[in-house]
Formats: sequence, structure tokens, C-alpha cells
Amino acid sequence: MLVYVRGVFDLYHSGHATFLQRAYNSGIEIANEVVDGTTNVRLFVHLISDRMCETIRRSLCIPEAERRFVVENNEHVWMARVASDYEADLSGDLEIIRPDVVYVINDNTDNMRNIQSVCKRLNITVVLGKRTQLPGIACRRVRSIKKLIHDQKQRPVSGSNGASSQTATTPIRAVNGSSAHPGCFQEQYGNRIDRTDAAADAIRTHQPDTRPNQPALQRPIVYVSGCFDLLHSGHVAFFNEAASRGQSLYVGLGNDANLAQLKSGSVFPEEERLLLVESIKSVTMATVSRGFGDLDFAQDLDVIKPDVFFVNEDGDRPHKRALCTKKGIEYIVSSRKPQAQLPPRSSTDLKRELSNYATEPSIPHPHADMAQNEVSSENTLREDASHTHSTAPPAAGDCVRLHDFPWRICLTGGWLDQPWVSQVVKDTYAQSVRTKIGTELPGCGVIVVNIKANAAFKTRSSLATSSRRTALELWGGYDNLPKEQTREHLARLLFGAENPPGCEYVSGSQDHLGLLLPGLSWLGYRGGYWPEHIHSLCDADTCVWLQSVLWLVPLVSRDREYKPLAVQNLTVEAVTALADASVAAWKAIEDRDTARLGQALKDTMYAQRCILPNTIPTPEVEEWTGPYVDTTHGYICGHGGGFLFVISDTQVLNGFQVEITTSEGL
Repeated sequence: MLVYVRGVFDLYHSGHATFLQRAYNSGIEIANEVVDGTTNVRLFVHLISDRMCETIRRSLCIPEAERRFVVENNEHVWMARVASDYEADLSGDLEIIRPDVVYVINDNTDNMRNIQSVCKRLNITVVLGKRTQLPGIACRRVRSIKKLIHDQKQRPVSGSNGASSQTATTPIRAVNGSSAHPGCFQEQYGNRIDRTDAAADAIRTHQPDTRPNQPALQRPIVYVSGCFDLLHSGHVAFFNEAASRGQSLYVGLGNDANLAQLKSGSVFPEEERLLLVESIKSVTMATVSRGFGDLDFAQDLDVIKPDVFFVNEDGDRPHKRALCTKKGIEYIVSSRKPQAQLPPRSSTDLKRELSNYATEPSIPHPHADMAQNEVSSENTLREDASHTHSTAPPAAGDCVRLHDFPWRICLTGGWLDQPWVSQVVKDTYAQSVRTKIGTELPGCGVIVVNIKANAAFKTRSSLATSSRRTALELWGGYDNLPKEQTREHLARLLFGAENPPGCEYVSGSQDHLGLLLPGLSWLGYRGGYWPEHIHSLCDADTCVWLQSVLWLVPLVSRDREYKPLAVQNLTVEAVTALADASVAAWKAIEDRDTARLGQALKDTMYAQRCILPNTIPTPEVEEWTGPYVDTTHGYICGHGGGFLFVISDTQVLNGFQVEITTSEGL
């Protein structure tokens, strides 16, 4: 019985472990039903490659080699391989592998229906996993894990996550523990797979892992102790090495209360850490130690009576050695060595890396296929985002210093802060426009919004990141801004610092004002680099309403070769439409009218596309906006990519929300 699953499995967590267990159990249930209880089940995991994740616009925390190593060491996994590029197509993938069962999360999308259609054609049973509560375990997303790490006030909590399964309407076909299909499988070649019939025979005859649910400890018993928070490849390699020193490996985990005293707590609570450690093949048994201090495991030694105490050099302590000597336990110190060809890992470094990285959530892609059916919502490309493993490090002073300075969204009117744009219609907008509540809106308006940091922010994404970097170089952080000077004056200084005399391209002042003025602001331009009028709204009611209807959907960052000014079409009609859209947007915000605000954003994007066609990539924009045409009030694409800004009263596909500042402080 060959069970097939496919996914990213980034930053291995309890949802992954539960998903793999459910997938394995689905094979047992089917095999028991059709062959009198025999459970010759093999769980095959196809991991989405780093390159494919980049193609489907999902960034990663952990590269493919490490993801594969950790998943392959899960107790239920028989084999894990990284899918090569030509295996991106699900139909071709399944025709090659010919599993008996495909286990996926049921998300009721067109992609799910495509999976069922392919499996029906190939006579493959589909088992639909359903996200259900797993008692005592918190629901995990990579994004939420990173937030836990960043937020020092948030401590481990219990909750629920998991996947239970129910058989889909696709009929279960008779199976006998081996494939009824003679089709070839694939032979391992490094991290990739090659197609050979010989490999198919080898894979089909390979005996599955039959580790019992209630393992018995056989001597010699090896004991290890630790926190094992954020389980990673270094932990798994450590377990494997320890297990090689005996017949049984017993793991004692530090309890939450003790860890809070010794090392300011853990990211995951003890129940979740226990679940993850127990999911590793080389671990025979694990429990939570109930002692306190550096020797919290002392009572465990009296009960288990291990033959070997195994510790890495970082955890070697004289009092540990003395305790083991007193109890007649062999004390072995291992040098911390990563698995061959994998980078060194430590939980401390991983937490620091995840805390600093900006995330780059993703949107559906035509080749995503079953990537969106991994265990929990953070791994479902339909719903999330998360995570960052990029070949290029975050820009210095930008994403790494995520919370040191506000960020800026240009809601409407982008490019009107350039004189060569606003001067086209400056006479038309010589008089102010008055709103219903009496607000005067003079000039060609650019509406900017000052927002707090979000882990999804990234460079080259229409968030004024270059201007923000300059601000950090000038002042070092938001808290260091001179209190005796107005924000507008500081914005002028920032504008001058980023645009020294003789620079080829002048960065528009809406970037600098948007970074320094709290709330949302109307910047009225009439043919100059600096607005003739500035009007800001910082009241809580307006800001809370706007942030409740504004959604950011991550897109691919704009190309480094992005040249927005290469093609220009500065007609009076187009620039007028751009300026009119800002007036409509401001009035809609005052009236709390989401429909009109959404339409104003769409009008802005279409006007910008007419004036500077290169700012709105074609045909990518049709793909980006497609899911939101009929389901939201409107949207605008960041110049060259980065984010789609969507207006909607309800949650949008892959969208997240931001917090608007309401005062001069973070």
C-alpha cells in the first residue's frame, strides 16, 4: 500500500507531524478494509523544491535538503524526495509514481477538484484530510511561529491543530500491498529522482517502517536531555547519533516552568515539543522531565536507569558528568556535527534568523498543484505565506530592522509627486475640492498611509523601502527622531538626503512624507517636488476603519531591472483620471464607503497603467488581479509588483492586514 503526499514542509512543526501520521493511518485503514487487516503501508513524501517554491512565489525558512532530511526521519515516512522541475505537473507525477492512495487536505477549490479528477482517471484512491483539533496542541503557521519568536511577551500556549481524514467519494479500489500498475517509478539520484523501471521494483519491494506504537526499551539504553525547541536538522542528526550508541533512545524534555527560569521560555509548549520529538524515527520514547534546574532529568535517570548519557559539547557540564559517574552511567560527549552536506543548525541561531527575516507570502500559481494541500493553512499556498529562505539576505538596514521605523503605503495618486506629471494638469486643480464634511483638497492629490511593521514586508515592493533605509542611516531608528523639529521638516531633510544634487532620478517626496506623517495624508501637488498642501487624518475611527477594509496580497518583488519611465504617455486625460481617483478615494474614506474606495483604487491603477505602462507588468497583472475581480470592491497593484492592495469588507485570498499609526510614535 503506497500512500502519496506532497507539500513544502517548511519549518517542521506539529501540524506536519500530525498530517504525516494521518496520511499513514489512512493507508492502514484502507489496507485493513480490503486485505483482512494487513498493514503493509509505505508513505511517500514528495517535497516541493526550492526552485518551484520560487516559481509559485513562496519564500522559505529552510532549504530543500534540510526539509527532506527532517521529513525523511519522521517515524511514519518511508521515503522522501525532492520533486524535480519536470515533476511539477501533478498528472504526470502520479502517472510515474502510481500510488494506491493520495492523501490531501480538502480545501474545496478548483485545484482539489483537479486532483480528484486526475486520481479518478488513474484509478487512485483519494483520501481527504480535514483539519480538526488535536487536543493540547496549538494551531501552527510559519507566520505565527515567527510572530511568537518576535513577540517576547507571548509565551507558549495550548490550542489545537491536526488533520483527521475521511475517505473521498472516489471509490476505494482493491489493493494488495503492491501496485497493480506496472508503470515505472523513479530512482534516487542525490536529492533528485531519475525515471527507471529498476527503481520501481526496488521501491515496491522495500519493507515499510514497522515501529510499534508502544515501543519497549531494549538495552543498552541511551538517554538525552534538552529543550528541543523549533525542531530542526541539527536535533534530528543529534538523535540519530545518540541512537547509534545503543538499542533504545530515551529523550527527556525540559518542562515549560523550568525553561522559563533557565532560558526565558520556549517557542513551543512542552506538549508540542514532546509530539515533535516522538515523531522522529530514532527516538524510542520521550517524556517531559518534571525536575528543575540544570539537572531536571535526575529523577528520570533513577526510573529509566540508562546505560549511556549522551550530550553534545555545548551541553557538557561537570555536574552532569559527576551525576552520571555516581549512578554508573557512561557519559559520552559528542561534537556538534551537522548531517553531511547540511549547514550547522542551532535553535538560538534559527530563532534569531526567523526573527530578523521579512516574510514573502505567496499567491496561487498555475503549477502549484498539490503544494497547496500540505498539512495546515500556513503551508497551503491558497491561504498563506510565510517564510523566508532567500538566496539573497535582506537588505542591510531594511527588512532586518523591521520594527525600527514605520512603513508607507501609497494608496492613490502615485507619480503625481513628480513635477513632470502633476504640471500637466496643475491649472485644472488650482482650486480646492471640498468634501461633504468640509475638507479642502487642493492640488493633485497623493494619498499616503503610515503603517506599522508587518513580518510580510520586503524590499522592492512599493513600500518606500529605499527611503526608509536612508531614514535609518540618518537617524538610526524612529525613536531617535529630533523631537524639536516637525515631521514635515524631517521629511524635507530625508528628501534632500536621498536626492543629492546631480542624482539621475529624484525620489518623490510622497515617500518621505508618508514615512514620517502618522495616519493617512492628502499631499496636494501642483507642478513641484513638494506638495502645496498637506492634510492628515490621525483619528482612531478613520484609521481603524481603513485598516479593517485594506488587505495586502503579496506578489513577487519587482525585478531589479525595473524601468518605470522607459515608456511614457502623459496625456491630460490620463493624468486627470489619476488625480480624480484620489479625490474619489478621500471622499470614500470620509464616508466609510468601501465600494467607492475600491473603485477609486482600480481607477488609479488603470490611469497609472496608461501614463507609465511599465509600472503595471503585463500580462502578470491579469494573473495577480484575477482572483479579486468579482470578489472584492477593488485593488491597486504596487508599482512593478510587491503587493496587491485590495479593498474588501471580508477576508481576501492570501491577504493580510496592517496597523495604521495614529500618533508620532511606534
